[in-house]
Amino acid sequence: MTIFVVFKVSQPEGMRAALANAFPNEHLDLGDNEWIISARGTAQEISNRLGLTPEPNPSIGSAIIFS
Repeated sequence: MTIFVVFKVSQPEGMRAALANAFPNEHLDLGDNEWIISARGTAQEISNRLGLTPEPNPSIGSAIIFS
């Protein structure tokens, strides 16, 4: 498993919903609109699962993800 950090989120409520849907038991809210995710894969795959890429979802907005 890899730990990913999600920060600089432009739509926090949308991201909160996306995380609950894609990673219901694998994420932790750090406060200040930042989260960590424990998952297998790459940052690109996490971004895809959250709906940030390949076609941006306006309700989720943008974010930075790194491992």
